[in-house]
Amino acid sequence: MVLVALAVKRHQERPRRPWTIWLLDISKQGFSSGAGHAVGMAVAIIASSTSGGGTSQCGWYFVVYLMDATMGMSLAILFHHIATAWAARLLLQANKDELRDGHWWQALAEVGHYGMDPAAPNLRTWGVQVVEWMSCVVLARTIVGCCVVLLIPLLRIVSSFMDRQFKGRPDVYLLTVMVCIPLVLNVGLAYIQDQVLKWKHGSGVGRKASTMGPSPTKRAAPLDYLGHDVGNSEPVDHCVAVQPQPFSGGHQTQRSSRPQGCSA
Repeated sequence: MVLVALAVKRHQERPRRPWTIWLLDISKQGFSSGAGHAVGMAVAIIASSTSGGGTSQCGWYFVVYLMDATMGMSLAILFHHIATAWAARLLLQANKDELRDGHWWQALAEVGHYGMDPAAPNLRTWGVQVVEWMSCVVLARTIVGCCVVLLIPLLRIVSSFMDRQFKGRPDVYLLTVMVCIPLVLNVGLAYIQDQVLKWKHGSGVGRKASTMGPSPTKRAAPLDYLGHDVGNSEPVDHCVAVQPQPFSGGHQTQRSSRPQGCSA
C-alpha cells in the first residue's frame, strides 16, 4: 500500500521524477524504516520488562510506535534539516578543488540529487544520503525510547487499555498492532518523508557553489532531472556566456554563441 501511494504521488508530480531516481528516493525510506523498526522493537521489549508486569509487548509496541510516528518523525526531520544546513554551510565555504573531489557534504547538501544523468546515478552520493537519514531516524527513535522509559507509569495506562480491548483475542491483537495500524500510518509517514528526501526544484547549493568564481563561462543549474525549467516547457540551455554591459552596474547574462568547451 505504501509503494502504491508513493507511485501515485510520483504520477501526479510535475515534472515527474524518472523511475531510477524515484526508486533511490524511496529506498532511503526502506533502509531507515528497517533500522527504526529494530530500535522500536528493542524499546518495546525494554519497556515491557521494566514496567512491573501486567501489560503485554503488543501494547507497548503500540505505545512506542505511536510516539515514533509523531514525536520521532518530527525529531528525525529536525535533525535532517540541521545536518543538511550544516553541510550547505560547509559547501559554500569550500574551494573548487574540494568540490571537484566530491566531498560528502556536497552529497548531503543536495538531498535527492544523484548526479546530472538520471540513467547513471552516483551511488556514492545516494549512500551518503542513506546513512545520514538512517542516523537521523535512529537517533530520533532512541530519544523517543528514553522518553518512553521515563514515562512508563503514564504509558502503562495506555498499554493496559489496549490489552483490555483485545482480551482473549491475541491473534487479532497482534494483527492490529503489528500490521493494520502501522500500514495506515506508514502511508502518511511515507508521503511526508518523500517530500523531505526528494530533490526540490530551485534548491541545489552545490550547483551554485560549483559555479562561483571569476570564470567568464558558467554552467546553469538544472532545476529538474529532465533539463527543463520549472514552469517552462523549453529545455534549459546549459551553456551561456556572461558578457559585461558597459553602462550597467554589473553583468547581464545573454544567450550567445557557445563558449569553448560546451558540447554541441
